[in-house]
Amino acid sequence: MNWSSIPQLFSNIIGQILPGCVLLVLLCATVLGPTETLRAVTDPDIQSTVFSFGPVVVFLVVSQAVGMLIGQIWTSTIGRLLKNRETNIKKRVMKERFDEHDSIIKALCNPTLALPDFPLPEPFIMHDHLHLVAPEVAARLQKVRAERRNCHALGFGATLILFLNLYLFIHKPSVERIAWEVVLFLTAVACFLRSFRLFEMLNNGIVSTWLCLASAGKLPFQRSATPGDTNAADAKRQEGAEKQSHSMPHRISTPP
Repeated sequence: MNWSSIPQLFSNIIGQILPGCVLLVLLCATVLGPTETLRAVTDPDIQSTVFSFGPVVVFLVVSQAVGMLIGQIWTSTIGRLLKNRETNIKKRVMKERFDEHDSIIKALCNPTLALPDFPLPEPFIMHDHLHLVAPEVAARLQKVRAERRNCHALGFGATLILFLNLYLFIHKPSVERIAWEVVLFLTAVACFLRSFRLFEMLNNGIVSTWLCLASAGKLPFQRSATPGDTNAADAKRQEGAEKQSHSMPHRISTPP
């Protein structure tokens, strides 16, 4: 399969158009009421007018604009508030994946990577490397990133519509409004929780693939490591660990 156009396709359809479509439908259902919206959609006269070529094209264009704007608003507001949590997730994932990769390399009796002496590059830089050496993997990971953007736009938009529905409920209470409020609340919570899971999956995939390519010497601008290089790196790390252990104070036990 040709994955060359997949990143752009995923970014536009999954990350912008799809959440925009869902949010417009949720907005109509909130303003008109779910029952009235369903009755209007199933009306043959309305279907022949609304679902023609022109209105559908306009609806898709507006959906992309809505998805893009809501996603950007999320990034500038809630995204900034949750940045520290995402940073902690990223650091934990990078450490766990490196430790696992190092264990596998040692189990296979292969020389380990000389990476613990300096920090790993950021995952977005690793992802750019994958575009050059493993474009199919990078495209599949781009799909995960687009799904995460989908969750951001849909979750934040559902939260805004939730407050609109609450306002309408205060002015005209009904059981239908209460049920719709629960649906919007569950949608927003599910999207936010799913976004964190997708963020972890994205970083897992990027770091794991990057480390495998690094061990194989297939990263951009990377020269193949020789046994002497890796042995010297291992000896250097071992020497540093010994110096650290010698610098620690020893407890002297005295006889009773």
